[in-house]
Amino acid sequence: NLTTASTMKYITDSRGVKRTELAYVVNSNAGNLCCLMPISSWVVFFAGLLETSGFVVGSATSTYLRCIPYLFYCWIAIIISFLFALGVVPAIGPMKTVDPELLNSEDEPAAENGRRNVWNFLLPVVTLVGVTIACDNEILYGVMAALAVCAVTFLLTKTMPYDEFFKVFMQGMKNMVFIDVLLIVAFTLKEANDTLKLAPYIIGVVKPIMKGGLLPAVTFAVCIIYAYFTSCFWSMAAVMLPIVIPLAQGIGVNVYLVLGAVFSAAAFGSQSCLFSDALIMCSAATNI
Repeated sequence: NLTTASTMKYITDSRGVKRTELAYVVNSNAGNLCCLMPISSWVVFFAGLLETSGFVVGSATSTYLRCIPYLFYCWIAIIISFLFALGVVPAIGPMKTVDPELLNSEDEPAAENGRRNVWNFLLPVVTLVGVTIACDNEILYGVMAALAVCAVTFLLTKTMPYDEFFKVFMQGMKNMVFIDVLLIVAFTLKEANDTLKLAPYIIGVVKPIMKGGLLPAVTFAVCIIYAYFTSCFWSMAAVMLPIVIPLAQGIGVNVYLVLGAVFSAAAFGSQSCLFSDALIMCSAATNI
């Protein structure tokens, strides 16, 4: 969300694409693609949950891969966003009326004193991903390394002078303050929901009807309610899998279909919950 939206917004601005439209396309693909791509951290986590829950056929990863065809929400969301980008699906709501220059007065790209160089973009991104993976998924180390690479490449290629680089650097830190505050509020709401035991209450209410052929549909409905109101996408899966797997096995329902409902609901929550970290970062990156 943050990387794609931040790098693409100036390109889409120059093409007359509204920031709201960009935010929709980016946010619709982020979590959903993470569920469909076998190399993402989402897949690693969900595969670990499957192993913990005792439902593994072959390996945990291969078991998760068998669920991918049943991630109907993820597939549908990506297809709709693609059709929207092509103009087949029309814009609705604010996307029809918001000006392309929405709140962009303080969000202009830095002037370029040197020629454009694609390596100025690729090297920091590759460094961010590589160092993060090398440091056991500690993204803070990846960010610090990427910033150092930015400084070196920008100054060596004369993309911007020393003083301008640090001016942009400080502006970036300033822009992140609002995101940090929103994330603190989001985690506070999450802790409040946990303290109020909202999730166990929802599960207790609907568990009696989670049976028969309706199990996949009821599972999906419960999980999206859980994810939307608690912003706990991964913990939702950790709570629900030990419940729905034995139920599916006991009544003869396709277990992979039920698992697909749980994982699809996690993607839905990431995309739709108003105080999810993914939605907050996407909104901040596109300045909407």
